[in-house]
Amino acid sequence: MPLSVLDYPDKHSFLIEDHQRPVTRTFPEAVELHERAAANFKHVLGKLRSVPSSARPTLGEYYRGNAEVTCAPEARNIYHLCGRWNDITSANFMANSNLDAEANELIFYYGLDTLHSFSHMLNQSRLNIVLAIFVLASKLIGKYDSRFDRSESLWGDFIFAWIESIVPEGVTEFQNRERFLKAWHESKFDLTFFINRHRKRLAQAIADLSIAQVPIKGDPLEFLAKCHRKEITMDEFLQYGPAMCIHFVISKKKQARIEMDKANESKIAHAAEMERLRAQTAEAEKELAEEDGFYQFDDEDDEDVEMGGISEPIPDNIDLTRVPWDVDWMQGLLNIDKDMEAVASTALTSDRTPWIDSAEGFDMFLTREAKVPTDLMKALNIW
Repeated sequence: MPLSVLDYPDKHSFLIEDHQRPVTRTFPEAVELHERAAANFKHVLGKLRSVPSSARPTLGEYYRGNAEVTCAPEARNIYHLCGRWNDITSANFMANSNLDAEANELIFYYGLDTLHSFSHMLNQSRLNIVLAIFVLASKLIGKYDSRFDRSESLWGDFIFAWIESIVPEGVTEFQNRERFLKAWHESKFDLTFFINRHRKRLAQAIADLSIAQVPIKGDPLEFLAKCHRKEITMDEFLQYGPAMCIHFVISKKKQARIEMDKANESKIAHAAEMERLRAQTAEAEKELAEEDGFYQFDDEDDEDVEMGGISEPIPDNIDLTRVPWDVDWMQGLLNIDKDMEAVASTALTSDRTPWIDSAEGFDMFLTREAKVPTDLMKALNIW
């Protein structure tokens, strides 16, 4: 298992300004490792569906040991992900019973599998959450199919895990997701994968939702609370229940976008301040280095740089010769085989029993009368 960066002492001290950090490689050797690391890092980032491009860590942060993501807890940080990348690739990036708990959890947290994910950006997780909330509402009002009893620990926990992943506290709190993952590991059931044909049929079922007489208003959680208090009649539930479940997904998605925008603004402001401080520090260190006769590279290395020998830009304030290339979490990145081909799979299906049959899902979801507006269909993105 890769070490956490916290296990590596003085993890920030191999910045270019720190001349006390021992040299681990010659400059040409370090450049070769850097180019491999940069290519592998780009490969990994390109597959992280749960990490928006604006929130992706940089290679410089990875080198410093402070690369962070908000979609996973520290125990499943990006250093652990890189250390297990080849194992996950060999499993087609699909969570399954043959993988150990750590690998499966990394797949869920980073959205490497379109089915096994907490991401609100993926169709599969959205369709599962819509149906799970509808089943919950059905149970609250007394219109419930007992066939879902056996899988309730899965779909019930998935609702709260999904909510946790998109609310502001989801960047620091992971209890609900951890509880769901434990239930998932112990269950013989799985989330339901909807093939294109079933997705289209479910989209048509949603298009038949009845919202003609009363528009969708209010907080969907309040709708669930009214179901629990038996303040919703059976006719009202049949007419508006599915639509309210869709509205729940959409409202949470919008809330997540608002909070993400706020977080990005804060991150940009913080990054600007840190860059200003780094620039001041670098200038001061440069003056001291010149006084001490210290230069980062010798003349031969400078000539190589001028000849264009480095294909990958070196992150700011990083001395490649002082990066701890031999520690486990750095070796995890270097040893990624980005050319590895995933094992051929005959179908994108789980090795477990779906908690709800996809055909039952859209049959259960059918109600009567009018159609869902186009903007709701687009927001749910299940055309």
